[in-house]
Amino acid sequence: MTRLRLKRFFVQTPIWQSFVLVIFLLIGGVALIFFHIQPSDKLLILHYTIPFGIDLVGAWYQLYEIPIAGLVIALINFTLAYLFYTKQRYVAIIVVLATLILEVMLIVGLYLIVSQNAT
Repeated sequence: MTRLRLKRFFVQTPIWQSFVLVIFLLIGGVALIFFHIQPSDKLLILHYTIPFGIDLVGAWYQLYEIPIAGLVIALINFTLAYLFYTKQRYVAIIVVLATLILEVMLIVGLYLIVSQNAT
């Protein structure tokens, strides 16, 4: 029963397309850090705001926390969407699309942080 329910969940076009896009965005975020940030002892900018400037600095490996947070959020949201799917399909689709939008925002923020730190 669970296997059939999972298959029905992923057959929905917005759900599987969003799932694939989220996976590609997460892999792209890790690749962005891997190819543009060199491991070093110097501190990198981890957070920047217009009114206050640089708020947070840290080691190079702390940049990987952004894709990890995106992965955790995606896992939680896809699990919730799977649980909602049987009774409230539209809510499940909204949760999945919100996850996709959130992942895009995380990748844009990660790109801006990496572009500040790339030498």
